[in-house]
Amino acid sequence: MRTRHSLTVAVIALVVIVAGIIVSLLAGGGPKAHADEPGAPPSIAEQAPAPPPGPGTRAGHQHDTKTGRKNTTAVHAPKASRTPRKSPVSASRAGPAPSRSTVSAPKPPRLGRANPPAGATYQLSADGRAFTAVYSSLESGTEIGRLSRTQTVSVPVAGDAGDTTLVLAVQGYVLTGDGTTATLTVTVNGITSIRTYQARTDRSFTESVDVPLRGVHICRITVRVQVDGAEGYLNASTLDGELG
Repeated sequence: MRTRHSLTVAVIALVVIVAGIIVSLLAGGGPKAHADEPGAPPSIAEQAPAPPPGPGTRAGHQHDTKTGRKNTTAVHAPKASRTPRKSPVSASRAGPAPSRSTVSAPKPPRLGRANPPAGATYQLSADGRAFTAVYSSLESGTEIGRLSRTQTVSVPVAGDAGDTTLVLAVQGYVLTGDGTTATLTVTVNGITSIRTYQARTDRSFTESVDVPLRGVHICRITVRVQVDGAEGYLNASTLDGELG
């Protein structure tokens, strides 16, 4: 009885399996047809990647360049800022630039032209550093009828004199007898220099006078010749001046 029951169950199971196989074959067209049906060609995306071109080819060079670009981080240098240029029109509208105060270099001193006294001449050097005044009547003595004589010349001074000195030289002749003296006096801007010649003097002379020019704009030079006694003579023939 048990054996018949088991056999019945087995037969039913076998029938179910066979029915399932038949249904599956009818739905899929059969296992053989499905197995033999050619598959769809592989797509471009599914194809295996082609090997990279060799380094000696042009394509290989392009490939290496692109690969290097992908792996390299580009660093861009900062662009230099450009200062906008002002057009001439805008510059003129803005007005002239403020001038800078500059200290001008001091001008060297120069002597100027002067009007000589009567009977004298005056010559100025080309560089303005020297002059010569020649006297024809600056003389005194017992034989010429006057015992003293005075003449004045005013010499302009331009530029920055600073510590410059005007060196004056007076040339002349002196003759004194017994008991007679002669005196030469040179006065420049109120400063006086005196040279006295004693009795029994007979000679030419050159007397020098140094005149500081700091703050001086004109030199007023007065030359005086004087004889004291019964017999004597004194004259000043030439006055030279030069910047020292």
